[in-house]
Amino acid sequence: MENALSLVDNKLEETIPEYIVNEYNLPNINEAINKIHFPSDFKDFESARRRLVFEELLSMQLALLSLKNKYSKEEKGIQFSKEANMSDVINELPFKLTKAQLRVLEEIDNDMEKSKPMNRLLQGDVGSGKTVVAIIAAYKAVKSGYQMAIMAPTAILAAQHMEGFSRGFRKV
Repeated sequence: MENALSLVDNKLEETIPEYIVNEYNLPNINEAINKIHFPSDFKDFESARRRLVFEELLSMQLALLSLKNKYSKEEKGIQFSKEANMSDVINELPFKLTKAQLRVLEEIDNDMEKSKPMNRLLQGDVGSGKTVVAIIAAYKAVKSGYQMAIMAPTAILAAQHMEGFSRGFRKV
């Protein structure tokens, strides 16, 4: 490592704008690289590590933002039918959806009716109702003339979902 650092000779180009380095009190890239490998104490190591982790997270966030911007500007998605109403399924459910589920379904419905692709991650605790939200969104896709697939992590869960979906969609 000493040989590699001597070859670089503190000439690495800074990747983070100076105002961010100053605002977050980060060491410059050369100092961080030197201190991560040869810290004089634990404080030096932590400072270098903080800088390098910050840079990695910043790079990842910027890359994701760039992909999102490109995706939303350049890609044309499927515009699902406004006539396919999620409420047809919601009203047939043997239970009431939570306010959070209804809010998310409204967001999904709005996104599905736009001509831009929807890129969404639905997360929640086990038993929080993610599957019913996915099923209702899938219903809109099928009623709009498209196919859909819902994946499950196990064959047993997939069979349970299939049985439940079949029962639930008989009326709709």
